[in-house]
Amino acid sequence: MRTHYISNHPMKIVSTVLLSLAMSFGVSAQDTNMEKEKNPLKSYSAGIRVVHLYDLPSYRFDTDLSRDMKGLNGDKTNFDLGFDLYVEKQFTPLLGLQLGFRYGQITGANEVEYYENTFTQVNMDMILILSNLDAFHTNSKWNYYTKLGLGTGSFKAEQFLIADDTPEDLVDDNFWEGHLGVGIQYELNSQWRLELESNYTVAFTDGFDGFNNASGSDTYLATGIGIAYTFGNKDKKATYAVNYFGQDYLNLAAVKDEPHVVLPEPEVKEEDLEKIEEVIEAQQKQINKTNQTLQNQQIKIDQLERKIRTETSVQVYFNFDSSVLTREAKKELARKLEAQDKKESQKLEVVAYADNNGDSNYNEQLKQRRAESVKRFLVELGYAAGNVTMNTSTTEKKTKDNQFLNRKAEVKF
Repeated sequence: MRTHYISNHPMKIVSTVLLSLAMSFGVSAQDTNMEKEKNPLKSYSAGIRVVHLYDLPSYRFDTDLSRDMKGLNGDKTNFDLGFDLYVEKQFTPLLGLQLGFRYGQITGANEVEYYENTFTQVNMDMILILSNLDAFHTNSKWNYYTKLGLGTGSFKAEQFLIADDTPEDLVDDNFWEGHLGVGIQYELNSQWRLELESNYTVAFTDGFDGFNNASGSDTYLATGIGIAYTFGNKDKKATYAVNYFGQDYLNLAAVKDEPHVVLPEPEVKEEDLEKIEEVIEAQQKQINKTNQTLQNQQIKIDQLERKIRTETSVQVYFNFDSSVLTREAKKELARKLEAQDKKESQKLEVVAYADNNGDSNYNEQLKQRRAESVKRFLVELGYAAGNVTMNTSTTEKKTKDNQFLNRKAEVKF
C-alpha cells in the first residue's frame, strides 16, 4: 500500500492562489454585466461522449485490500464502455455548469470472485476553464479544464464465484456519487469542438460491486472522448473559447477612450494568513495520523497473507447428512488454494470425516461422497485429477457435543 505525504509548503501556495483569485473575481464582477451586453457570446452547448469505465482498487472496502475488486483483472472482466449525454451553460469564460446523463456497464474481479454492474445516473458538474486564465492563450484552439460534481442514479450488480460461475450476491439499489475530472477541448470551428476527459468517481454505496455489507464505497475511473455543439449565431464566439482577460470578453476597444480608473490592490491582512496557516497545520496533523493508521493496517494485511501461505491444510464443512459443497465452502477453498504456490506437480490429499450418528457403513459411504465432491471441485480449480487422492479411513471422534465439527473434509497440501 502506498502512503502519500503532503507538505505544508504546497498547501500554502494553493491557499494563497485561491484567495488571490477570489479577490480578483470580486473586483472584476462590477463590470461583468456591462461588458457582456457590449459583446454577447454564445453560452449553451450539448455533447455526447463514449466512456471507458475501469474499477479502481479502493481503501474503503468490505475485506482485505488485496481482495478488492478491480477492472480488467482476469478473463471474467471486460473492456467496459458507457456513454454520456450533457447540456452546458457557460456563465463566464472561466465558470460553467453541466447537467449530464450516464449509462454504463462495469466489471471487476479479484482472485476468487467477479461482478457485473449496469447503472444509470444523472449528474451536475461545475466546470472551470483554466486555460482562459492564461493571458497568452487568446488565439489558441485548445482549452483545458477541470470539473467537480455530484450525481445520483440506480444500479444492478451481481457477484459470482470465478471457479464455476456460482452466483453469490445480487444488489439492485440507488446510489449517490461524487467525481473530480480534468479534460481538454479542441475547437473545430465556432460551433463544434472535440473533447477528451477523465474522471475519478466515488460511488457512495457498498453494493456497487455486488456485495452489500452496509458500509464502504467503490471507486472507478471514467475516460471519455466525444463531440459537442454550441448553439447560437456562428459568427459569435462561444463563451468558453474566450480568454477571461481578453478583449473579446472585456471589450477593451469600446472603453479605450474612457478615463483610466486605477483600482486599489486588494489587501491581505497578516492575521488572515496566520489563521490559514493554523488551519493547514491542523489538517497536516490529521493527514499524518491517517497515514500512520494506513501503515498499521498494511502491516496486519501482510501478516495475514504470510499466515495463509504457511498453512498446510484447508478444512470445509458440510451440512448434516450431506455431501454437497456449499457456496461458502467453495469460496473458502478457492481463496486459500489461490494463496498457495500452485505447481503442476503439486499433490493434494482429501481426508473426509463424518459424525458418529447413524450406521457406520452408511457413514463410510457418506465420507466417500464428501471426498469425491471436494475432489471434483479441485479439478475444476485446475488441479490434475491424478494428483488428488482421497482418504476416508479416518475414525469419527466419539463426542456427544459439537458433532458438526466432524462433518467436514480436509485438503492437505
